[in-house]
Amino acid sequence: MDLVAGRSVAAERRPTRHIDWVLLAIVLALVVVGMFLLYSATNQTLRADGFDPFERVKRQVMVVIAGSVLLVLVASFDYRFFKVYAGFFYAAGLFFVALLLIPGVASETGAPSGLWEAGRDPPGPCRFRQFRQFRPTCQREPP
Repeated sequence: MDLVAGRSVAAERRPTRHIDWVLLAIVLALVVVGMFLLYSATNQTLRADGFDPFERVKRQVMVVIAGSVLLVLVASFDYRFFKVYAGFFYAAGLFFVALLLIPGVASETGAPSGLWEAGRDPPGPCRFRQFRQFRPTCQREPP
């Protein structure tokens, strides 16, 4: 009755109400298992080379922390905001991808400029030419 009358219950407004705690616990358990697997796979090689055996684990922990922060940021936004402005985000993404196709725009950063670099095969079926076991699909052999 409270919702019909216009009053909302405080528990209904809590942001943690919609969190799937079981799924979160399973993901956390998989992350911990992954850290153990990463350590066991790399510690002997790193130790033999004179490096810290936890070097890769520390880097992976930083990635997990950054991913968790990003998860909280994305989860804190209301999806209806993205639903309303999805077309603008899509158009902006297409615009920036189209900028990369313009010759000379991306060359200063070291990325290839233009649709393809000069002297290289254009993207498409002709790219199979680089594999010896395939015949070129863009050229036909005379009968």
